[in-house]
This record gives sequence, C-alpha cells and structure tokens, in this order.
Amino acid sequence: MKNGKFSTGLAAFLMLALAAPAPAADPGWYYRYKGTFGLGLGGGTTTPDGDDETVSIILSAHTFADTNAGKLVDFSFADLATINPTTVPVSALKWSLVPVTPPSGIDGLELSEETGQLYGAVKTPGDYEFQVVATHDGQEGRQTYFIRVGALVFEVAQVSAGNGSTCAVTTAGAVKCWGWNNYGQLGNGDTTSTSRPVDVIGLDKGVEFVAAFEGISCAALKAGGAKCWGKGSGGQLGNGIKANSSEPVPVSGLTAKVKKFAAGAHHTCALTDAGALMCWGDNGSGQIGMGATPELLAPTPVTGLETGVLDVAADSMHTCVVQAPGVVKCMGYNGYGQFGIGTKGGTHRSPIQSDNITSGATQVTGSAYHTCALVSGSVWCWGANESWYRLGTGNTAEFLRPYNIGLSGVRTVSAGYFHTCALLASGGIQCWGGNNQYQLGTNSISTSPYPRWVDNMGSAVASFASGAAHSCAVMTDMKLKCWGGGGLGQLGNGAWANSFMTVDALPE
Repeated sequence: MKNGKFSTGLAAFLMLALAAPAPAADPGWYYRYKGTFGLGLGGGTTTPDGDDETVSIILSAHTFADTNAGKLVDFSFADLATINPTTVPVSALKWSLVPVTPPSGIDGLELSEETGQLYGAVKTPGDYEFQVVATHDGQEGRQTYFIRVGALVFEVAQVSAGNGSTCAVTTAGAVKCWGWNNYGQLGNGDTTSTSRPVDVIGLDKGVEFVAAFEGISCAALKAGGAKCWGKGSGGQLGNGIKANSSEPVPVSGLTAKVKKFAAGAHHTCALTDAGALMCWGDNGSGQIGMGATPELLAPTPVTGLETGVLDVAADSMHTCVVQAPGVVKCMGYNGYGQFGIGTKGGTHRSPIQSDNITSGATQVTGSAYHTCALVSGSVWCWGANESWYRLGTGNTAEFLRPYNIGLSGVRTVSAGYFHTCALLASGGIQCWGGNNQYQLGTNSISTSPYPRWVDNMGSAVASFASGAAHSCAVMTDMKLKCWGGGGLGQLGNGAWANSFMTVDALPE
C-alpha cells in the first residue's frame, strides 16, 4: 500500500522486559529476556542444548503529522519493527491494537493482524492514544502512539452521477451517496433524500468503485464480486428477487472482479476484468441480449460478448458496448437512432454493430436518446439531437450513424439526458447541449450547440461523471466539485437548488 498521509503527536511508551523463571523440570532449558528500555519489549527463546538464543521484538517510536477525520490513513508498523536475531522475519509477527484514550478505540481504523498495516479513515475528530503490539512465539514488542484528528474532510477517489443522485468512493475505500432516495438508492437504510453525503451501510472499506444510475446504485468490491441497492422491481439488483432494497445486497453468482457497471430503467450489466459482459433484469426490449427470454434475476453471460468487451453503457431500454478491436455494438430498443445503424425504431435482441466505427473505440456513453463514443481520442455522437443540441454537432439534425463532432484530445466522455461533457487531456472539462439546469457549468441557461469550457473548473480534474442533469468532478487534490441540477440534493453541498457554479460536496 502507498504511504499514508495521517498525523499524530509524538508518543513513546517505554517498557522494560521482566525475566521469566526457568522451567523446573529441565534446568538445561531456560529463558532470558533482553529488555530494551525506552523502545519496546524484548522476548527470549531457548534451544535444547542450553545455548541461549536471545530474541527481542522492538517497535520504534513514530511521530505522525496531524490529520483530519475522513482522510485516508495507510501506514505500515512493520516498518518500525526490529527483531533479533534477524533470522526471524517481520512477516512472522502477529499484530494487534490496544486502545488507550479513548478506551472505546478509533472508529474507522483497523490494524491488520497479518501485516501490521493501519488502514482506514477516522470518523470522529479528537486525540487518540493507542498501543500497537507485535507478537511471535509467545514474545511481544509494544509501543504507544498518538494521532490528532481534526475536522471532517471529504477526500474522494472516484465519483458516479445518476438520475438525481450521486455516489462516491472515498480514499479509504468507503462509499457515500446523496441526493434523491425514492427507491433507497443511497443505501443508508431508508428512503429519505439528503443534500449531503451519507454512509452506505456495510461499505465502509474495500470498494473499488461505485456506479449510480436511475434509482439504483452498485459497488464493485476490491476482493471481487459486487453489491447493488435501490430499485429492484425488474430484478435489476441481481439478488434473485424483484424488490427494492435500501441496503446493499450481494449480486448472486458474481464473484469476478468488475471493471464497469451499466444500468437502465429495469436492467443492469457488469463488465468483468476478463472482458466478459454479464447482464440481468428486464429483457422486454432485448436490452440484456438474451433473445426472447423475458427477464433474468441473476447475472448471465451475454452471447457474443463473452470476451473482448472494453466498455459498457446503458440507459432506459438499451445497452451498448465497445468490443475489440474497438467497435460499438448495441442491443435493446433503438427508438431514437441511438444504435447508429442508419435507422431508428424497433428492437434488437442480440448485439448489432454500429456503422462508421471500424476500430479504435475505447469508451461508450449515452442517454435514452443518444450515444457517444471515444474513438482514438476524438468524440463521435449519434441519435436524437433536437433543440437540445446534445450531439454537439452545431445543429439540431439527428444523426443515425456515428459522427465525429470535431473534439479531439479527449480522455473520457460522459452523457446526461440532454447534455454531454468531455474531460480533455489538458485537465479541463467541456460540455454541450441542454442547459436548463446549468448542467453545462456556464453562467447561463442557454443551450450550446458546441463544446464550451466549464467555468471555474480550471485544469486540475482527475476524473468526472455526468448524471441526468448534473456532473461531478474529482480534482487532483481529491476534492469533489459538482454543478448543474441540484433540486434533489444531488450536488451534495447541503442545498436543494441548481448551480451554474461548481460547488464543493461536503459530508454531514
């Protein structure tokens, strides 16, 4: 793990080892402790021939810099351990943490018994004193440390924006969500909406990434597998039943590591690290690629997409993927020409390839009305355009086949219902299309037929995501900025209002 950024004041708790009596049954066997005053406890072992072999475990003192609640702590106490003789490896030690002040412990931090790694984020500000104990073969080394934790901060590693809700993974691997909660998509056990981030039940660590959609959210676990929560009336939670859940539930049978999620109105898909697409939920329009099968309540591989899938996106009643060597394929309902096959209307119950893109596509995104793909760093869009200008082509004409809109040097692209945004290699974001809720991030509600820079964003964006009518960006300093539609609390700044200015999402 990478070095942690947390802090503490100096504390060294000094201990002196006590001699242990030799066993009376065999005077040739004896113990001899070698105490090290001021550093830790030394431990001794013996050999059958009576030659004494001194063993000591010493934990050095360490001074930590001040930190904040919510800030990642990632520190190896194994680096502070010295063992004599050196033939005993540090990896043989077992580790434990003993709270001193307060005696209840440090909520949010855990010490690995096997590795001595302290990891997590303290939840409550305060001064914390604790002992770390390293043991081996009945002997131990012990040292006291101190951490001073200041006010709560919100450090984000990844964000996803849905339809009126937002979810993020903190640098400590925990999930927080906020905004609309009508189906329980915030995962905090109720259906009350909130304008500030709240903890998702059971996901306080170990999460790789999170995805928010229309009433449903899903999290990929670092250890493999996934959990989903929120709307489940179409079986889209993947837990074998058709019911909503305000708490995360495991996705049945999905044990592989997940690279990407996509979800529509009543279906969900997961792209595994191995490049296979698995889908579940409603298949009324063929959106999960299972032919005439009406629905599936657990993940099932999609025929023709078992290998080579690079990306996936979904909305409403359709799904699109990028598959090697970089072509786009879609399945489901094509009512607005979002498949890019030259026609609109009708359903396709198995994947069909979009026109014009023969290779080089790396990413796909879209809404119920349009699709965009990133092809060799350039943005291509197609589908319904209308007066929203969501395709960024400079006019209102619909495009039934993929069209290069002329925006290059792009890292990622993300589509909302009536707008689309792109993160450029420069680190800034450009958006185009509908702007009725300030989703373009400009000091205006005027639509834009061409890409425009988001105001007050600068060039320090690490990643971003667009939802139905809002967007959020993770900055290089791990702060989170959001803009656009905020009437459902999805901007996370404590307000219930739209904002053309980028605002900081702040925890409760």
